[in-house]
Amino acid sequence: MLNLTYNDMLSAYQDYPSPIRPYLLRAETHPDIRAKLTKSFMRVFIDLVARTRIRKPEKEISVSVHKVAAELGVSTKTVTRTISLCLECGWLNPDPLHDGRNRWGKFSARRYLVAAPLRKLIGLPTIEERVAPSDQQDPPAPPVAHASSVPQSKTEMSHGIGVNNCLSKKEASFNNEAEKPKGLPADLRPLQRELGIDLFGIFSLMGLAKQVGQRLQDVWTVKRHLLLNSGITGGRAVKYLRSLLNSGDDFAYVARKLKNAAGTVETRSTGLEPRGVKMDQRAPSTPSSARLKAIADACRFKTFRHVSRDMIVRFYDGFAEVTRGAVRETYPACHMEGLYKGVAAGNLVEA
Repeated sequence: MLNLTYNDMLSAYQDYPSPIRPYLLRAETHPDIRAKLTKSFMRVFIDLVARTRIRKPEKEISVSVHKVAAELGVSTKTVTRTISLCLECGWLNPDPLHDGRNRWGKFSARRYLVAAPLRKLIGLPTIEERVAPSDQQDPPAPPVAHASSVPQSKTEMSHGIGVNNCLSKKEASFNNEAEKPKGLPADLRPLQRELGIDLFGIFSLMGLAKQVGQRLQDVWTVKRHLLLNSGITGGRAVKYLRSLLNSGDDFAYVARKLKNAAGTVETRSTGLEPRGVKMDQRAPSTPSSARLKAIADACRFKTFRHVSRDMIVRFYDGFAEVTRGAVRETYPACHMEGLYKGVAAGNLVEA
């Protein structure tokens, strides 16, 4: 009969870091876990447990099915079935913040969170156990109020010599430079707030835009509605923005045209009526306005073509892209009425 010591049993996991080895031994010898896993499943399960962080229960683990299968010498089916069984038993949870792509927009390994039931089975610390000791401690003492380190604008006398503590202009300029916000430009913060793209992804897109002679701000201005309506976030949004930057379209021209059109509409709405000239204030006929509004609602996100010209119109929410041969233009909201009238007259038919 073999007389194995505890260290001999831990030596079976010498391929893994030494701090995690005791937990791997508990996982492989636990009766509840052994009852649900076969030998091949147990090998994959031990490899998954070895990836977890001991002191960071909220940290996810990254699992590449093909890499795990190649390292353990098992099939990819075995790895996927083991992961599925762990999900069914509640030992693993999919990472809700991961959309299947990395920060470059490419497909990446799957990410999972080691659930609290599994951590309790093998003795790993959980989030509740980390928070509990901190609740029992005494609250920290309030910080001691120190004298302000900023020199005050006044003159003190020291040994009969006047000392002026005012900041010099040069030092003040240095302080102003330090107070300026660093990092992401203000007009690109919606990419992080609305699309969930991290700073690394935004800066990589800015670098790509500089290489192709574009501005990421112009792409966001032109394609913002498409990105928000599609619902893509994270790496998928980075992938789509990369494809837009590499498409060769002149987004600076389209963005400038949209801004000019918006300014024209605002000027028309707020302009004063010239003196001595009576403007014709005929109200538009209600039936035609209601009909155009119905046509606008029916044409949203649809493609139309002209019956006799080489012209394709793609309607979006409040604007349209008109393609005539190799020339593509963007029609803002103030120029959409003519397109709607073309649909009503039958000159534009749905493609």
